[in-house]
Amino acid sequence: MKVLVVEDCEMNAVVITGFLRKYCADVEINYAENGQLGVDCAEESEYDVVLMDINMPVMDGITATRLIKKSKPEQLVIAVTAVGIDHFKQRNALSTFDQILMKPLNYELFTKTLDSLVAAI
Repeated sequence: MKVLVVEDCEMNAVVITGFLRKYCADVEINYAENGQLGVDCAEESEYDVVLMDINMPVMDGITATRLIKKSKPEQLVIAVTAVGIDHFKQRNALSTFDQILMKPLNYELFTKTLDSLVAAI
């Protein structure tokens, strides 16, 4: 499995990495520190799933995901965020993501979400 983690907080990236390695021993993980770098990585390579933070410098996760989906509509993108659902509603972004996971992350919900999305690949 190949995953792109777009996250500006190092501690959150460490948690996500730990969850991914526990979930799939042979996972390949690439990182981007902001939405623009995430878009660039997604354009340059193929990923099974992109885990996207929402509040980041340079470009936020909603804008980044819209750009990724514009060129790769089938790309699986999961929002991993601490912002409330109202933020997504205000930005008309609920349908932008394949799934939304709220921080702090719960391992069981994390794995169930990956199972349901990745099984379709």
